[in-house]
Amino acid sequence: MESIYLTARFVVENSACIHHPGAIEVRHGRVVDVGHPNRIADRRSCIDLGDSVLLPGLINPHTHLEFSDFAHPIPAPATFADWILQVIRHRQAVAQRAEEDLQPHRDAVCNRGLLECWQTGSAVVVDIATCPWQPHYQWQASGRAIARQFADSLGRGDLSDAVGRHLGPVLGPRVVCLAEVIGLDARRLQTAIEWAQMLVASGRGDWASLGDRAIDAVAAQLDDRKAPMQVGVSPHAPYSIRWSAEVQQAIESMLRHRVAAMHVAESREELEYLADGTGPLADLWNRLGISTPEHRWSIDRVIAWLGRAKWSLVVHGNYLTPGQIETIGQNRSMSIVFCPRTHRHFGHQCYPLDQMRQAGVRVVLGTDSRASNPDLNLWMEVLECRRRYPQCDPGWALDMVTRDAAEALGIERRFGTLSIGKYAFCNWIPADPKWTERDLLDAITSGPAMPRPAWQGPASTVCEQQAPPIPPEESPQVE
Repeated sequence: MESIYLTARFVVENSACIHHPGAIEVRHGRVVDVGHPNRIADRRSCIDLGDSVLLPGLINPHTHLEFSDFAHPIPAPATFADWILQVIRHRQAVAQRAEEDLQPHRDAVCNRGLLECWQTGSAVVVDIATCPWQPHYQWQASGRAIARQFADSLGRGDLSDAVGRHLGPVLGPRVVCLAEVIGLDARRLQTAIEWAQMLVASGRGDWASLGDRAIDAVAAQLDDRKAPMQVGVSPHAPYSIRWSAEVQQAIESMLRHRVAAMHVAESREELEYLADGTGPLADLWNRLGISTPEHRWSIDRVIAWLGRAKWSLVVHGNYLTPGQIETIGQNRSMSIVFCPRTHRHFGHQCYPLDQMRQAGVRVVLGTDSRASNPDLNLWMEVLECRRRYPQCDPGWALDMVTRDAAEALGIERRFGTLSIGKYAFCNWIPADPKWTERDLLDAITSGPAMPRPAWQGPASTVCEQQAPPIPPEESPQVE
């Protein structure tokens, strides 16, 4: 069969286009047609998902998968610096593992988080990775095998091979791995830079620009249980890098034609430290025996510098000034990542969401990590944002985790909507009989139903992969 068709009561192509009823034609992982089911050319190749809603796959632009073994977030202490200290201690404990054990441990933890992201609807995940680690995002099952099992579970074993061929390439996550550059200690900073340069030089996984001939390469990776990966760079934060002309040049050389992300204006302590080198962060560096750099970059300088990257993510931005927000809004290569539940966890001031929208800033939603969030379910960020910020309308809420997020990463040609030519990543939500096309987006972005990959839809008891339990001795101990 040349194509596979998926039909549902509603197909949300994007926030401005809902098909009721709807159908998607998929060929080799790509959408080749979307619209009313009466356009289906071959009914024999149709899989009906019934009274449901099909949504685009979600895009999570900010995670730290290395903390996916946290059963609970680190409690918010008196100061942000105290929380940073707990993160440092956890990383130090992991780094003390024997060299032959470190890579498998990091693989297991990060892939556990990746699986959680995928099972809760995220098709693309941006992970901030730290050294020492060679990123190895392993998928736990063959994409084609999952597709065949999906067809069998729906009683369509006759379509097993066709489903495997056409849906297999999109039955596994994609990863944007951002190599973190961090260090106030010159030796550690140099190690992080060299590791990031090695990762960037590997040139792995330019899946965002894959042509039609390369789709088989993606399918082959998923069949080999590897999540296709694209590499970028993440200078951690203005306060955690010992800046120099050499460091700046080294990082800039990695920014060309790649995604960059940086934690900026995350806390009041950060602003105090950058302004005059005092406060809880300065006290923390002294406590750790780290000298405070004489030269610190201001938030304004950081924003201007990040604006040179082809795609840059300003992560958090909780305490940006109106002028800084205006500057970001004027640069379409820049986006701000808002993590609503992490924001609430730390009790920050009200997020300037209205100001950002009025300034034309592209705002996208991320989960951050399990160090500050109970899970990696991106849809929970949508619900939190709508609950706390009533001005966040349903269409915008959906865009922040689909179309806008794809634009923020420069992958909008292939991801973010269910439009013709894009990858057919689909999420499934059971539809309430009372829902209409007019109120659909408001209903789904208000809960309680949660999106999940389409292959976990009506046959949710089949095909689900289970993350291995965390052994008690490996659970992070937080003081």
